Amino acid sequence: NLLTQVVHLGHSAASAADAAQRASAQGVLTTLMQDANAWRHVDTILEKSADPIVRFYGLQILEYAIKYRWGTLPTEQREGIRNYIVTKII
Repeated sequence: NLLTQVVHLGHSAASAADAAQRASAQGVLTTLMQDANAWRHVDTILEKSADPIVRFYGLQILEYAIKYRWGTLPTEQREGIRNYIVTKII
């Protein structure tokens, strides 16, 4: 899928000829991560992707939301995130 392609391109150790594409992919991934609603898709990313790099990116989205958006999220959404993490850990 497209997310997998962009994640792999953004994390590839490629030659200088691919540097512009890699930088562009990293920009897209950063923009996606910083989107206010990106965290809402983390469960789908983690559950549907078998690719560890994509799953790690999903966790980075969740980490970003917790670090930078936690205080602005409604209580119900914070509880939902917390419950989701607890069910994944246990």
